[in-house]
Amino acid sequence: MFSKYDFIKDINPTKEDWGIKVRMIRCWKVPNFHRKNFDDNVDMILMDEHGGKIHATVKGTLQVRKKIREGDVYFVKNFGVGLNADMFRPTGHEYRLSFNLRTDVKSTFDASIPDDGFDFVDFELIEKEAPNSPYLVGVVGLLTRVGDVVEHVVSGRKTKMIVLELGNLMY
Repeated sequence: MFSKYDFIKDINPTKEDWGIKVRMIRCWKVPNFHRKNFDDNVDMILMDEHGGKIHATVKGTLQVRKKIREGDVYFVKNFGVGLNADMFRPTGHEYRLSFNLRTDVKSTFDASIPDDGFDFVDFELIEKEAPNSPYLVGVVGLLTRVGDVVEHVVSGRKTKMIVLELGNLMY
């Protein structure tokens, strides 16, 4: 293991020898559409003991993806850092991590890193900021109305959406 590690809030592309201690709080498979014979990539959200969160990706060709599990804590070093420029981002961090052949992942135990990364906010703040925000948010609410099917053009392609109305469960 390593005794000194960095915090997620400090990660940027100006340094190459980052080392972090994180819990994988969420992970999901992403199909490899461009190379159908390759395994799915794994995307995840990593969180440190200060609650800092960052998006990370493990390519389907890397064996490390078979060794990591949601909920576990790891020391991770030797990863790539790039701009988080996706259309929809699962964290507010400016950068994202990419695991590569040099990435070293060691399992450890640390109860100081919370099991989940919930950031509860007032419903009105979500209503106000969500339409213009590139960040994904989880919403807990009461479905109060289902609207009509509406066609939108997203990234040059027509897509159908249904407008849902949620009521605030906090009041």
